[in-house]
Amino acid sequence: MMGRCGAFEHTTTLSSMHFTHCTPDTIPSHAALSGSTLQIYSIQIKDLNGNLNWPLKVYGVVVARDTVDRNRNILFSRTKRNHQLLTEKDPFLHLTGPSRAILAVDPVDFEVELKINKGLEFRERVLISLHNRYYATDNASIFLRGPECTAELSIERLATPLRATIVGARVVEGGWPFKHGCRVVCSPFVAAAEAMPREVVLLDYHGKRMRVGWDRYLHLSRNVISV
Repeated sequence: MMGRCGAFEHTTTLSSMHFTHCTPDTIPSHAALSGSTLQIYSIQIKDLNGNLNWPLKVYGVVVARDTVDRNRNILFSRTKRNHQLLTEKDPFLHLTGPSRAILAVDPVDFEVELKINKGLEFRERVLISLHNRYYATDNASIFLRGPECTAELSIERLATPLRATIVGARVVEGGWPFKHGCRVVCSPFVAAAEAMPREVVLLDYHGKRMRVGWDRYLHLSRNVISV
């Protein structure tokens, strides 16, 4: 399904679900095709230069653009006042996307604009700012290297996947809210040579208490995966 390309900061608005009303073998061939996609597992900040120290108060955006509509498919987005605190033990960005599958038939563009808070005056410093074009290969990681640090995108290219949308995760037994937070992951694909499946994190909440969801539903950070 092809969408219209917007301005530079326009976000993709295409749905994460298509043809859900169709019965098996009735999807119109002229409207759908099966193409390779990129599964984004994690984004890690590493290799800090000598002028930076943990922890880091990180904010900004990380986006992907594919040939479906060339608009921003947001992987990470935080404002200055809603920064994420990264530590040496937990240097991974809390992802909120992609909002739909990332088509990898043609090159995929990744754009990173991350900054850090310095002090109470909200002085900012650019952590990493660059653009990288990914071509369809079997690489397990994309390294985005800047003068201050490196961002490692852990990815996997799946040849003929389907797009799965996790509609909801609901607590049906046990206490609520969880005293020490909550972690929800799924493992959509296991290669024969891998001892452990790779995990896609849908929710990773650290804190004393989580806010109560409607009818005991969890507020997932991500809900679209390729399977």
